[in-house]
Amino acid sequence: MTEKITITKSRIPKKDNDVKGFTSILNRIIRDDKLTNTEYRVLMVLISHYNQKEKIAYPSTQRIEKEAKISGCWRKIIIKRLIKKHRIKRIFRDGINNAYTFPCLPFPKNNQTGPRKKKKKPYYDNQEMRFSAGKWFVITQSGEWLEFADSEDKIIYK
Repeated sequence: MTEKITITKSRIPKKDNDVKGFTSILNRIIRDDKLTNTEYRVLMVLISHYNQKEKIAYPSTQRIEKEAKISGCWRKIIIKRLIKKHRIKRIFRDGINNAYTFPCLPFPKNNQTGPRKKKKKPYYDNQEMRFSAGKWFVITQSGEWLEFADSEDKIIYK
């Protein structure tokens, strides 16, 4: 005898630890073989709390312990190890949580507000110029490089 199974459409309940968003992490951090699993996990928690505007991360000690799934004693040990391995720097803040910076990570700059300004190129007598080996050169129409012998105030940037 076969049993009849009914499938109902219902929402999957959200878990307490579901977090929106994502964190970009450099491949060299992912492949860092000098970190233990616990050190790596704590570093990921700290990086995930990085504040782009303030350039620091400041999760509470309880949050680090909860998200990295470690005890308070282990948190202290791991933070000290990460500091010793130059993965993080701790900033003490009076009466509130410590803050952390990441000297090993170049975070992407997100301050570009508009299109980049084009760099002006040097010209002399409507011919492009280049600076090489400590000297200015004028590039002729045929591609020949002639050393510039006039004064630099004659150079026009456009």
